[in-house]
Amino acid sequence: MAEALRRFADGQAGRLHLLPDLRHAPHYTDAELFSVALTMPTANRRYSTQKLFVKVLPASVKEPARHRLARLSNPEFAKLHMVDQPYPPYPVGDGRHLMFQEMANGGDDVVTLHDLSGRLLVTTVEAIADGLLKGWNRADAIGVSIDHTTVGEYVRQELEKMVGIESVSSAARRLGLPDAGTRWLRLDDTTVRLNPLHLLAADTALATVPMPFVAGLTHSDLHGGNVLIPHESADVPRPDWFQLVDFSDFQEDAPLTRDLVCLVQTTILRAVAPPVTAADGAQRGLPPDQADALRDYLIRPDAERPDNVLPALADVISIGYGAGAPYARRGGWGREWRAQYLLSLVSQALICLTYDNIGDTGRQWCLRLAVEALEAYRQELLKKSPELAALLTSPVATQLPILPTIGIPHDSQHGGRSPGRIDQRWLSTGSDRAWKLQSTMPPSAPAPTRNQPPTDDRTPTRKQRLRYHTLLFTGVVGVVGISGLTYAAGSQSPGSNGRLPQLTASALPSRSPTPSTRSEPLGPPADRRLENLARQVAALQEKPTQGRFFFSCYESWSLDSTTTSGRKVSHHEYRLWFTPRLSGERWVTDLDPSGPRRPQRFLYQRGDLTGVSPLPPDDPDEIGEHLRDLWQARPPEGQDGAGMLQLVAESYLYHPFTPAQRSALIQELARFSDIEYREGYVDRAQRPGLAFQAKDKAGRWHTLLFQRDGRLLSYELVDAEGTVLTHRLYLRNTRTDSIDTSCES
Repeated sequence: MAEALRRFADGQAGRLHLLPDLRHAPHYTDAELFSVALTMPTANRRYSTQKLFVKVLPASVKEPARHRLARLSNPEFAKLHMVDQPYPPYPVGDGRHLMFQEMANGGDDVVTLHDLSGRLLVTTVEAIADGLLKGWNRADAIGVSIDHTTVGEYVRQELEKMVGIESVSSAARRLGLPDAGTRWLRLDDTTVRLNPLHLLAADTALATVPMPFVAGLTHSDLHGGNVLIPHESADVPRPDWFQLVDFSDFQEDAPLTRDLVCLVQTTILRAVAPPVTAADGAQRGLPPDQADALRDYLIRPDAERPDNVLPALADVISIGYGAGAPYARRGGWGREWRAQYLLSLVSQALICLTYDNIGDTGRQWCLRLAVEALEAYRQELLKKSPELAALLTSPVATQLPILPTIGIPHDSQHGGRSPGRIDQRWLSTGSDRAWKLQSTMPPSAPAPTRNQPPTDDRTPTRKQRLRYHTLLFTGVVGVVGISGLTYAAGSQSPGSNGRLPQLTASALPSRSPTPSTRSEPLGPPADRRLENLARQVAALQEKPTQGRFFFSCYESWSLDSTTTSGRKVSHHEYRLWFTPRLSGERWVTDLDPSGPRRPQRFLYQRGDLTGVSPLPPDDPDEIGEHLRDLWQARPPEGQDGAGMLQLVAESYLYHPFTPAQRSALIQELARFSDIEYREGYVDRAQRPGLAFQAKDKAGRWHTLLFQRDGRLLSYELVDAEGTVLTHRLYLRNTRTDSIDTSCES
């Protein structure tokens, strides 16, 4: 290799220096990757030096030619969104070639689309979709480019272009899917679906149906690892400056839905089925109901958005489909766009069956997506061509082969997932609604903050950002899981002093919720106790906390409501450092009975920590008014004492209140006659205190446990049967100047 580089430099009358950050990606590509500095002579015996990115390509790879054609296809778009090749490919001498590219973003910071989340992810996907259609494939004022094929040929070409038909067929056989000769499958005793592999049989009735499709310039492998997002400065990403890389599969006349579906589906898939964790073999993706809802919404993006679809992912789906539909309708091809979109979903889902890093959960989800997207296409076709009814009407389910479940029960395709799954609130665009939809958390859960975990945009800091010459090999053909800046740190134990008992049962212990089994109130009523506590706390004198960051640490147990038997518990410790401008860092540690695991860290830029409750007013009187405003904004069923307990619990989660502020919050609770005092209550750390509870309209009991200085010790939610749905320990709230704060006070 060194000899080939020397020969190349000699041929340019220059000198070439290999930069120290050599990279190689044997798992993701056959190409070796280098960055080099090429010094060339200029006029007046002077020299100029340029940094270049070098890929060593196998003989079979035609990327340099395809990249050049892609740039020539629309020079204006290429100038903004593709790196240049300043030199033609150079032969190594053994069939391989060197490919030279300029550094993306002038060698300054870039991240991949896979590194983004939350609103920044949505904004970037929108910029990419807009750029592909309105920029690269700028349509004529009166129409779009149309090509013609058949249904079977459309799917065959999509598979052949990316992974090959035989690869898909082999993957399907390994999963137990019948071959192309089998037309129908059954999901259960009554539900029948077409076998998607049946489309690969050239002479079947459905495969030979003719179809036009909207065609144009396509990247053809547009997963998040092949999209780079430059930064204008250290902390200012520019989605509109996105750059596309790896044009090995560029095509000038392919279905335009190919890139959009690949972009959207691989983005969704990394949330549904992130890579299996090597340490414990667990795969912590979305809960089953959310994964299923996303699949259905992906198939019917023009339908009403389901309530349990996370906002950011739903927005990504809406953008992927919504950007293309107006484009196609310009020439009257709206119905055809819908049809090819469904077939592109089928194709991409079958391609995903060949991925080796999505686990059984991912393959099951993709298989079901292919089946249901094909069913949606069949229904569309029957509306358009009723004469095909005799050929496309499903038979009786009996005696048909069953859709394989890849070792996962059909009624719980995510059943093998660990209950301690990764916190997915990063996928929200910042609304409280997204957090409250999490199936492992109750409606009363706070709105913490995020990334692929919490709720923010997980944009890396400058120090941790990867530069272009180390980035290309991070893009897998298919899916890179939820990684980005999620990295392991040293083990962070809650402490060895026994302050937090380990969870040893498969479910949280029950609490007695009914008046007949609860301890009856003793002494003064709850409102008097709360008023007394508020007065005592207001009289306290404390030194104000100081520091650049707010720091919050809490531990939470939550019952997984998605299981039907052997109900399990997710158990996490959360640490959050953040500034008044809502930037910061979050550590999430998944805890299990054998001890704490290594924390994952998530970074948030300014303004991205939208899940954190608003900074409270300094004036105690204004705090009370602010809390009442939040309470009045709740739905009618939440305007009771239980609703106020939830608001107070959320307020305490992130902010270190002064005694006067704590007193004002407690005083608001005293206004509610349905809040009761609970005698003899202790939290899961066996800490006693003053406990107050109220029952909501659903019959669930909400309990807050206060210290006598007004600090909150715990929050608990118990259903009407006595099952503890959530228990949260408040460990520490303070201000600090360092991101290594202990949870110990």
